[in-house]
Amino acid sequence: MTLALMRAVYLALSNGMPDVNVTRAWAQTPVSARSCSFRLHAYKRREDGSDLLTLQVVLRASLQEMCDTYSAQAVTALAALSYFLVDAADEQESVTGSFLRVLTLAAVINPPPDAAETTYPLLFRVYYDPQTALTLPSPVTLSITPARREAISTVSFSNGGYNLPAFAPGRIIPAVLRLSCPWSPTNAAIEQVRNAFKFASDLKIDYRFRFADFVTNNALVTAFHASPLGVDFSLTLRSV
Repeated sequence: MTLALMRAVYLALSNGMPDVNVTRAWAQTPVSARSCSFRLHAYKRREDGSDLLTLQVVLRASLQEMCDTYSAQAVTALAALSYFLVDAADEQESVTGSFLRVLTLAAVINPPPDAAETTYPLLFRVYYDPQTALTLPSPVTLSITPARREAISTVSFSNGGYNLPAFAPGRIIPAVLRLSCPWSPTNAAIEQVRNAFKFASDLKIDYRFRFADFVTNNALVTAFHASPLGVDFSLTLRSV
């Protein structure tokens, strides 16, 4: 429940009932015979995630017919905020003799929707030159063998007293990407991968998956096959 919601109710009633003194319930000053007071009756979170807000509006007048008029004005004013009438009852104050109309109104308030996350399918590109990217045919299937570092034992064979031998870091073994995609005899990206394999030249690549940003790397083509059966090749990455 927020101040903004209750302020919106106050403004709606004040504008919709210009001849009536509008206050929150239990006003700090004496209430005139012609008045409208409101209070929060209930605020509940529902199973579907929406909120049900219930207001109680009490209209006070010297004649019952005036309560009828004010009721219509109050319901119309709050309908602009999506409140609907749930219950109504007539009462009379024992001390002042003023006639009362007690209204119960409710509105379903949904929480702010989550911003829809844009997800991107896998897109893999190879470069013909530093500025020209060529896209592999979709769908592309990609698997990764991560880069790893061997642990080299520093204990000699004659020293067998350790439960766990001491280790030193070995060299990094580069990561390998294995890709497959549909065959197309006219696709320039497939031809670029073929040429990089034939001439043992580095291949600039980039790709994205789920997010908009591309990841860029350079790679050596270490395996390649292209035929109507499909395209399959492996790339050993130059950087981690």
